[in-house]
Amino acid sequence: MANTLVVNTLANLGAIIINIYLLFKISDGFVGQGTFKAKQIAAAIACETVVGMLMMNFSYVVYETRFDLRFLLYAFSMKYLGWKVTVPTMVNLALGRFLFEVSKSSWLNLYLTFFLIVTLTFLHAWAKRRFTDKQELFLSITYLIAISFLFGFYLTGDIQKTTLIYIVYGILAYTLAFFLYSIVNDMQRILALVKIDDLTQLNNFRKFQDDRQRLDTTEVDLSIALIDIDHFKNYNDRYGHRAGDVILQEIARIFSTYCTASNPVYRIGGEEFAILIQGDAQAAAYLLEKIQKRIRYQEIILDAGDSVSITLSIGIAQRQKGELLQQTQERADQALYRAKRSGRDRVEVAG
Repeated sequence: MANTLVVNTLANLGAIIINIYLLFKISDGFVGQGTFKAKQIAAAIACETVVGMLMMNFSYVVYETRFDLRFLLYAFSMKYLGWKVTVPTMVNLALGRFLFEVSKSSWLNLYLTFFLIVTLTFLHAWAKRRFTDKQELFLSITYLIAISFLFGFYLTGDIQKTTLIYIVYGILAYTLAFFLYSIVNDMQRILALVKIDDLTQLNNFRKFQDDRQRLDTTEVDLSIALIDIDHFKNYNDRYGHRAGDVILQEIARIFSTYCTASNPVYRIGGEEFAILIQGDAQAAAYLLEKIQKRIRYQEIILDAGDSVSITLSIGIAQRQKGELLQQTQERADQALYRAKRSGRDRVEVAG
């Protein structure tokens, strides 16, 4: 018993580690599960299903009852990929087992799966509002272990073997979860830093491209604002490049006070910024005019004690029906050019 349990458990652990790596590649680092593209969701479901089948193949079998670490797979999937991936995965695995292994255990596993789909989804939503990320993950693991233990004991009637199996599984599951949670969080932080501009701490051009492509798949009202600091080169030439850095940092700070997660701001060039705004061009113009006015009357103190005042030229375009955001950006760029040509320090909206 011991040798078989160890071999099958190690195979399950290996499958989960490989699964985490593949999903990290598929889902862009588990960042923003609510914004996964349909292709990412489909790929994640396929990956989870294959890994789950592999884990079942390496189950430890007692009285026709399969013991494996699928509960750990479900806990991580619900935490990092959400119910849109986890629920189809659980259904696929339950139906797959039922079709290829018609037994009392597979019948009951089918019923148990649907029970877990409902309860785990609600537990995850409840825990997300009340606990930290780590507590949420470990609560899901504990719940799944408890239900799996009761289910295993009911099917086998062997309390000694069932208890021993879940002592081993519990120790391994919590240990692996602790390390994988730390690794995933570290990788997410590294990935996030790659998309942050070092000087201003705003989102960078790479993040702008990623978000623009992601939002191409949505139908929400969106506007793009492109912003240039007027005569920025003159400040660099007169006061030095360190003065230019101070100006960019102060402008970024002001942008951050007006822009929220739904209206993210990006530094996309030397003195060029972009904002993705949920809403029509009128709402975008209202927001940008407030920012422009604030910056116009803001004195920026440079390191040498000099103070300067900055103005902005802004072009705005609202996404039209069936239009890619790259095309919207091009129209916003044309509006920005008109703002510069018309004397700068103004907002132009694309027709």
